[in-house]
Amino acid sequence: MPVHVSKPNMDTPKRGDPMYDKTYKFGQTTVHVVAPPPMTDEELEQIEKEIHEAAWAILERIEREKREKEVKQCQK
Repeated sequence: MPVHVSKPNMDTPKRGDPMYDKTYKFGQTTVHVVAPPPMTDEELEQIEKEIHEAAWAILERIEREKREKEVKQCQK
């Protein structure tokens, strides 16, 4: 899930650097897992708030479009 970052993380390793939190091997496929950077409780709460607001905006848009579609069908 993409997360809005207010400033670039300058500590991010360059592409190909072996700085992974966990590495798995499935047959011939290697999966590298990178954890998010450490966050304060306040930063985490802000991200959760932004996710909550985005989810509500999506739900409200879906409902609005559904109502508009129903109104158009009734007008025909």
